[in-house]
Amino acid sequence: MLLEPIARSLDPLDILIHDSLYTRDHMRFEFEHVFPFMRTGGILVADDALWNKAFPEFAAKVRAPAARILRGVGVLRKGVE
Repeated sequence: MLLEPIARSLDPLDILIHDSLYTRDHMRFEFEHVFPFMRTGGILVADDALWNKAFPEFAAKVRAPAARILRGVGVLRKGVE
């Protein structure tokens, strides 16, 4: 797995843009392995967030009540309500 070591080497990240495989498992995998290396206030953007439940499930898990899906794109800020 290369994603986590790459994210760790860039710590802290300001933004994660997910625009790859849109399966629930793949999206959750990327969110969960990169999010810990994002700074507070960093932004996670997920294209095609309506294709499955990965984005709203992850937003609930990390307690991001201000997370939104706008025109199919999920947006949340880390540690900001």
